[in-house]
This record gives sequence, C-alpha cells and structure tokens, in this order.
Amino acid sequence: MNRKSNAVLLGILALSSISPAIISKGPTEEKITLRWNVRPDQRFEYVIKMQVSGDDTIGSMKGTVHFADRVVSVNENEITQSVFCAGASIQATGLLSAATGSISEMKGLSFERVVTSDGKMKETAGFSSQLLGNSIDLVLPKKEVGVGDIWTDTFKPNEQLGTAEVTYKLVSFDAKNAKIEATLKKTDTMETVTPYFFLVDRATGRYRFAKGLLNVVSGGISLKVGFELNMIVPHSLRSTDGGK
Repeated sequence: MNRKSNAVLLGILALSSISPAIISKGPTEEKITLRWNVRPDQRFEYVIKMQVSGDDTIGSMKGTVHFADRVVSVNENEITQSVFCAGASIQATGLLSAATGSISEMKGLSFERVVTSDGKMKETAGFSSQLLGNSIDLVLPKKEVGVGDIWTDTFKPNEQLGTAEVTYKLVSFDAKNAKIEATLKKTDTMETVTPYFFLVDRATGRYRFAKGLLNVVSGGISLKVGFELNMIVPHSLRSTDGGK
C-alpha cells in the first residue's frame, strides 16, 4: 500500500466527523431552527466503528477509534475544539494491512479544529491535517426547516478524493431527537450506497448516533466504506490532553 493509498484511507475516516449542532423548539413544532449552542469547557466522548472492503487482493479492514473533545472557546462566528484520540484498534487483511499502523499510531495524539457558527469546519492543526482535512459535518441551514426540507454543502476529505456535494434532509423530529439524512452527489471518486443518518439529541446538541455507507474509488482502488458512530454516556475520560 503506497503513501497515496494510506492518505485515501485516512481521508475516509474523516467522513464520520462530528458537529455539535443543537435544534431549538419552534412555536408550532412544524419548523425547527438548527444552531450551534456550546460553551467553553463542554466535553464529549464518542466511538467510531468503520469497515472497509475491496477485492481479494485489496482485502478488508475493521477498526474502532475512540475520541474525546473539549470546547476551548466560543465567539459569534466560530468555535474552537480540542480533540484527543484515546484509542484506536485496527484489524486488516490484504493490502489494507499496510494502513493499520498509521491509524493505530493516532492513540494519544491531539489536535485543535475551528468550525464556523453554522457548523462547517474552517481549519485544523496537528495530526488532523492528514486525518480530517475538511470532513463531512452536519452543516446547518440558513433558515428554519420542516420535515422533508433540504439544504446542501460541499466538502473535500483530501486531495485524492476531490470535492463533492452533500444534500441534507430533515427526516423527522420529536421532543428529544431529530433525524437528518445526508446523501452525496455521485462523483468519479465517491458514491452513496446508503444515506448517512444522524440522530441528534436535542437536549445536548450532539450526535447520539450516525451511520453511513459509501463506494470510494481512488488511484484505481475501489473500496466499500461503512461507518457507525456512537456517543459514550456518561463521559469517562478524566485525564487526557484533549478531554481534561
């Protein structure tokens, strides 16, 4: 597995990035407003499970990455977060085995990222320059939305995967949660197999659960990439660089 292929796999992991959007209750519950509502020193913890598979030569890979993040600062236009990798466990076969070291070595590393007030990633610093780039986040609409309403955004996981457009749709909501669907517009390198689904806890504004499946093609390599994200409750990390 060459350096370019490793970069592609690290970019793939970025597709499960988290955005702390909060949904506020509207007067009639027919429309809801999505907005950022976080404060300094708020801490969250989550686990990303991913599965990657190709042909017999490429092989397959399963992995679990454990992250914690802390809100460093909040102003009118942007939020800074400190993110800490508490653990990474990877098993792989075939050529994908070459990427296991890069992912496993993330344990103990930390970085900062800045997002704008609508939830879109603005910049990152640290090891995330390779890992996250500009990943898929839940970018918020500019106005109130009801069930079935859609909004769009563009993202670029890394140079190998290029730029793509994602369409979001509010599927449903109740007093506690909101379900949002995300579908990628097909490109030469990426195609949605099953839509991403995000379940947002309206009380905390963070994802309780997210899941998706993609076909990814880069450098002549075709991969099927799936991920599942779960928030860990309660928060268990107490003495980490990014979660202390």
